[in-house]
Amino acid sequence: MRQIRQTIYSWCIFSCCLLTALALYPLPQASAQLPAATLSSLQPVGANPGSAVEVKITGVNLEQVSALQFSHPGITAVQKMKQDPKQKDKQIPVANTFLVTVKPDVPLGVYDVRALSHYGLSSPRSFVVSNLPETVEQEPNDDLEHAQEMQVKSTTDGVITGGDYDVYRFQAKQGQRLLILCEAKQIDAFWEPILTLYDASGKQIQEARDPTFHDLILDFTAPKDGEYSVRVHDLLYAQNRYVGGNNNPCYYRLTINDAPYIDYVFPPAAKAGTQTSFTLYGRNLPGGKATAQLLPCGKPLEALTVEIDVPETAPAKPAIETFQRLRFGSMVAAPSDSMEGFAYRLPAENGPSNSVFIGFATAPVVAEQEPNDTSESPQMVNVPCEIAGRFATVGDRDWYDFEAKKGDVYQIEVLSQRLGVGTDAFLVLQQVNADGTAKDLQEIDDQTLAGIGRRTRVLNVGKYSFNSKTDDPGYRFKVPADGKYRILLRDMYFMTRGDDRFVYRLSIRKEQPDFRLVTATHYPEDLGPQNRNREPWSTLLRRGGVERIDVLVYRWDGFTGDIRLHVKGLPPGVTCEETTVRPYQQTAALIFKADQSVKNWQGPIQVIGEAVIDGKQETRVAEGSAVMALGRTARFVPRSRRTRETILSVTEEQAPCLVTIGAGKVWKTPADTKIKVPVQVTRYGDFKGAVQLIPVVNPDKISSKVMTIPADKDSGEVEIVVDKRAITGPHQMVFEVKTDVQYSKIKADGTPGSPRKLSIRIPTTQINVQVEPVPTGKQEKPAT
Repeated sequence: MRQIRQTIYSWCIFSCCLLTALALYPLPQASAQLPAATLSSLQPVGANPGSAVEVKITGVNLEQVSALQFSHPGITAVQKMKQDPKQKDKQIPVANTFLVTVKPDVPLGVYDVRALSHYGLSSPRSFVVSNLPETVEQEPNDDLEHAQEMQVKSTTDGVITGGDYDVYRFQAKQGQRLLILCEAKQIDAFWEPILTLYDASGKQIQEARDPTFHDLILDFTAPKDGEYSVRVHDLLYAQNRYVGGNNNPCYYRLTINDAPYIDYVFPPAAKAGTQTSFTLYGRNLPGGKATAQLLPCGKPLEALTVEIDVPETAPAKPAIETFQRLRFGSMVAAPSDSMEGFAYRLPAENGPSNSVFIGFATAPVVAEQEPNDTSESPQMVNVPCEIAGRFATVGDRDWYDFEAKKGDVYQIEVLSQRLGVGTDAFLVLQQVNADGTAKDLQEIDDQTLAGIGRRTRVLNVGKYSFNSKTDDPGYRFKVPADGKYRILLRDMYFMTRGDDRFVYRLSIRKEQPDFRLVTATHYPEDLGPQNRNREPWSTLLRRGGVERIDVLVYRWDGFTGDIRLHVKGLPPGVTCEETTVRPYQQTAALIFKADQSVKNWQGPIQVIGEAVIDGKQETRVAEGSAVMALGRTARFVPRSRRTRETILSVTEEQAPCLVTIGAGKVWKTPADTKIKVPVQVTRYGDFKGAVQLIPVVNPDKISSKVMTIPADKDSGEVEIVVDKRAITGPHQMVFEVKTDVQYSKIKADGTPGSPRKLSIRIPTTQINVQVEPVPTGKQEKPAT
């Protein structure tokens, strides 16, 4: 226990230093781009089913905001109105204020909310539907003397500013175990809260400052009846550390509750469509029994065994809170069969528990059996299987043996960090000789992606905008000979830490080639790769122009086929050409084009991927994602998460220009050639600037150079170089236009403001290149 506390203390020091560096380092200013709506915060952040609440919002480019749209149809909003001081018989909107109504049948959970303004539907934020009474922080409540009254079994929505304290007092009964939960990052507010507890005399009696496992919880058992106070403040007492400044405050939800709370579930996964026995480990579990497991605060965990009907399939729109909590040490978890599952809450008389994730096992589940801590006492398992285990104690090492046949191919994958715990699993694969000795075949640290060319070190297709890097190991194992094989699995820091909550899933499964897709809004980037911002952004397509949405492609278990992408749900006047994702590609760009007839429109669209897997046509619908907080690649990464929908907005506002490359046709060419492709610039309004064309989506072994069309010309050519090693078949290229425009942003009353010069980047139409087979000789495969 002492070592566990030392580890957690070290993690706290590291987090503090990191946050200090981020706070002191000046944040980059947003590049001047054509405006698109960004929702930064809302207050309050939640409501109860069957209730209505007044919500105030902040953000960027929210001029003439007119609506809030939620990802559940049972949550609606109307603008709050007030009497016009100039005309007594006229009602006018209250700026950025809405009355939100939640229908009684809306399930508990977290939903996306977006604001609709003149500049389209914004980037999302979280909105919580909870079962507890909701209140809003009332200033002044900065010290114990002015503490705000708060009831047990309630939630308060608050905001911390630079150097601020928020203090709340409440009544507790002797022996009552209360959980004081402060949610911040879980609801898209990226700051580090600290909770401090005081008794009635003002004496500090407890503190919580390390959300190692998802949530910041102060676990408090009242020593006697009386009044207690809890203080909330920022770890750094910093002002405006995050994107948006005052538009993105450090907001939070503080809950004091005696309802059940689940820390983890074991096993963490089960086969879909089965009734399975699970043990819930947590606090205030009805009928739960105390265990020997102690939390870092010294409080015991309880255990409760329940039978759960595991559904056949994952929900079409998984709960956002599931995604929010499956990312310890990484921003998000890459979508795959391994990461599919469902959210579970334990029902209780005093209210349901928090939501926890239970995965769908990829093979029959086997529980770890101790002792298996040495190579002399390994646990024998039959493969394929999925082992549910724990790095429970300091020095814990788990050994597993299995028999395999020559030529068989297994995917060996560990899920632990992606389950939301602070582990760094390390795996050693061995071949056991006839005399009982063993030789190492492979040491596997982080996730690798094998089977599509050379091994890729870390599977992080989204890079900075959707960072799915993980410390969970994965490996494609082709069995070299009949016989016995052995796996050693441990935490990288096993000699200094261990915790029963350090659960893992070790999957040894047959290959099942597959793919998953994620869409990402495309923020117009600066040229230097070390100076690229990633910001909360929304896709706004202007009349007569084009816009881009990126598609991240996750290939699993050696899938190397082409994927055909197309879009459903587009409004009249908007088109999107089909795109083929080739075997070497991990990302693709979808280019949306609006003609001059489009009307204002916003809503969800579907990005569909189709591919042939093992001779069968398969279809996958892309999940959505969004950057939730600013990042800069040379300094620190942004925060991202999945979203329930992929959103497109269309506006009647005129685009400054349209750059068409390739005249809308397919350019067929053999490899090892250069081709000239025409460029046409259509200028709208008073736009007369020079146009620089920068190639940004380049197929493997197909390239071009930056070129400029001067202000006095509307046409030109780009030269495309097709290398002799370019793979045959269809390819898509995209350029970005960099130019200067005079732009008048509207004011809050809808009138245009003064024009100012903007340096903008917008995409061109896509170029379709068809590489024809080489007439003679053997074509080389492309480098990956």
